[in-house]
Amino acid sequence: VVDMAVLLGYEPQAPKLLSIAAYQEHPGDTMKLGALLLSAPPAAIIVGNEQACSLPDYPETWEAYSLSCFGHQGDAIPVLHLGRIFSEHA
Repeated sequence: VVDMAVLLGYEPQAPKLLSIAAYQEHPGDTMKLGALLLSAPPAAIIVGNEQACSLPDYPETWEAYSLSCFGHQGDAIPVLHLGRIFSEHA
């Protein structure tokens, strides 16, 4: 179970939810499982290429755990790389 706040250098959060994530390190690999602590339920949104943006400047550790980033309602939203987050090498 990962608390992104701690990975990003913040104090641990008071989670309200636990999200189970399934992912593959590489296509064809066995599925792996991880869990993220969430303060609010996730929301499904449609994202287009025109929304691509730079990662937030702070904290700088976003770069280590993100694939890319998109803008949504004035915020930069990092796209998480689950393999990097749950890897024992992260």
